[in-house]
Amino acid sequence: MRPALWLTLALVPITGCDAIYEDLRPSGGPADAGPVAADARTVPDDGDASLAPTSLARGRWEGRTGYSASGGVTLERDPDGSVHLRFEDDFDSQAVPGPVVVLSPRAELGTAIEPAAGDRQLGELERASGPQRYAVPAGAEDAAYAWVYCLPFGVEVARASLAPVEAP
Repeated sequence: MRPALWLTLALVPITGCDAIYEDLRPSGGPADAGPVAADARTVPDDGDASLAPTSLARGRWEGRTGYSASGGVTLERDPDGSVHLRFEDDFDSQAVPGPVVVLSPRAELGTAIEPAAGDRQLGELERASGPQRYAVPAGAEDAAYAWVYCLPFGVEVARASLAPVEAP
């Protein structure tokens, strides 16, 4: 390639970087409300309560087998019929290797998750604190307990007893 053409091609991207961003959104809207968690959901506020999730059960996290945990958890049904396990903003758990979230009818998991006993693994714990949501498979919404479980070592880290929420 000729040196003049090479120099021109090299300089075009440099001179084209003078773009200026101007925020044309009106002030006072959602952009001014501060940061939003990546997993946060927005429900339109038009007075229609049918658009909000329905709480099925609630519980409080407690540490197990020497680990610490605290905060709230809610099992909720979305307007589309899907069910999620939602960790509240105040959720905090001690960090462990390979943590997973489990729903179970059992008050103790012991050293193994047992699908035949009704244990349903919802996925890896996203983070040791803060709000997060996990999809609940059909048939697992009536679980009595939510768990944070150290899968590699078979250790109970945190448990929340889920108490049904009475309809208003």
